[in-house]
Amino acid sequence: MNSRDALLPQSPDWSGVQRSVALAVFLVLPLSGLYASAGGVAFWLLAIAGLVLALTKRRSLVLPPKSARWILLAAILPFALNLASVWVHGLAARHLSWVPLLGAALILLAVFRSAPSITWLVRGAALASFVLLGITALAVFAYAHERPGLTMNALLYGKIALISMVITAWGIGQEPERRWRLFFALSLIAGLIALLLTGYRGGWVVLPLIVIALWCNRDRGQATGAIWRRFATAVLVLGLIAAVISSNAVLVERIHKISNEVVLYQRGVINNSSIGSRIAMWKSAVQMYREHPVFGVGAHQFHAQLKRQQSQGDYPSDAKLYKHAHNTFLNIAAEYGTIGIIVMGLALFALVQAILCLPSSLRLLAALMLASWLLMALSNDLFAHQNLIRVMGFCFAVCLGVGLRAQVAARQPAGAACSELK
Repeated sequence: MNSRDALLPQSPDWSGVQRSVALAVFLVLPLSGLYASAGGVAFWLLAIAGLVLALTKRRSLVLPPKSARWILLAAILPFALNLASVWVHGLAARHLSWVPLLGAALILLAVFRSAPSITWLVRGAALASFVLLGITALAVFAYAHERPGLTMNALLYGKIALISMVITAWGIGQEPERRWRLFFALSLIAGLIALLLTGYRGGWVVLPLIVIALWCNRDRGQATGAIWRRFATAVLVLGLIAAVISSNAVLVERIHKISNEVVLYQRGVINNSSIGSRIAMWKSAVQMYREHPVFGVGAHQFHAQLKRQQSQGDYPSDAKLYKHAHNTFLNIAAEYGTIGIIVMGLALFALVQAILCLPSSLRLLAALMLASWLLMALSNDLFAHQNLIRVMGFCFAVCLGVGLRAQVAARQPAGAACSELK
C-alpha cells in the first residue's frame, strides 16, 4: 500500500466525496459490530454515493467489461431469486430481503470512482475487533452475561469478529509501517478474545484461514525474517486460543456439551439444545426440499413449515421453532428448491470469476473472505440476517472495487493513475 498521500488522492471535483467514502469504508465494520442499524446507515450511504457517482461523469467510469459482467451477475442473481420466490408463492412484500446485494454493486462503483484505499478496510477491520472486545467484555464482566447480548445476537458478533480478523491478518502482510503492523497484530488478539467470549463455536473452522492469511500474504521482496515473524504471530495466536479456552469456564462447558447433545439427540431428547436442534432442523430442511423440489416452500417460509411438521409429529416437540435452518445451503434448498440451488450456484460461480480478475494480492484476500463466509454458512444462515448480508457485500465490494481500479491503472500510461497496491 502507498503513503498517506496516495490513500486519499486529491481531485478538484471529488476530493470531498473521496474523503467521505474513505471514512464510511473505515466505519462500516466497527459500526456493524456496535449496532446493526448504525452499520446499515454507513452501508447505504456508501451505496448512495456509488449511485451518485454512477450518474455523473459517465465518460470517466471505466470498469473492465468482463469484470463488471461477473460482478453484476453475482449481485443480481440472488436478488432475482428472492424476488421470484415472493412472486411465485404470492408472499408479502416484507419477504423481499436481499436488497443489500444490489447495494453492494453500488458500493463497488463508489470505491472504484472515488478511490479509497484498501487500507481503510483493513484499519476499519482492526478497529472492529477492538470494538467487539469492548462490547463483549462489558457484557460478560460488567453485566455478568454469559454471552454478549447488549445490541445483537452473539452469533453475529462472532462472524463479524472472524471476518475482521481475516482482513486484518491479510493487512499485516501489506502494511509497510511497523506501528500499523503492531496495531493489527494487537487487534487480531482482541478479535480472538472477543470471539471466544461470545461462545460462538461454529466459526472456529475459519481460524485456520487467519493463519493462512498471515503466512501466505507476504511480499517476496521482503527479508526472509518477515516469514518467521508471521510464523511467530501464527504460533502466538494459536497459543492464545488454547490459553483463553482453558480459562473460560463457560466456553469449556459449551464445548463439552457438543458430545452430550449428540448423544441426547440419538436418544430422542432435544430440549432446545444447540446441536440437537440443528440436526433436527437440517433433517426438516431436507424433508421440505423433498416435498417441494422445484421452487421450495417459499422465501422465509421455513418457520411456518417447521411448525406444520411439528404439529404432524415430524419435528421434535421439545425443539425450538427457528426461522431458518441454521445452514445457508440447506435453507436455500428448502425455501427455494432446485431452482434456488442452481441460481445460487451460478451467483457463486460469477463471484469466483470476478475474484479471478483481481490482482494476485487482492485475489488472496477475496478468496479468504469467500471461504470464510462459506464455512460460517455451515452452522448458520447468512442470508437470514440483514447485517451479515451487508457486511459480506460490503467487504467484497471494497475488495473488488479497489482491485479493479488497480487493474485499470496498470493499463494506463505511467503517471496517469496511481495504483492503490504496493
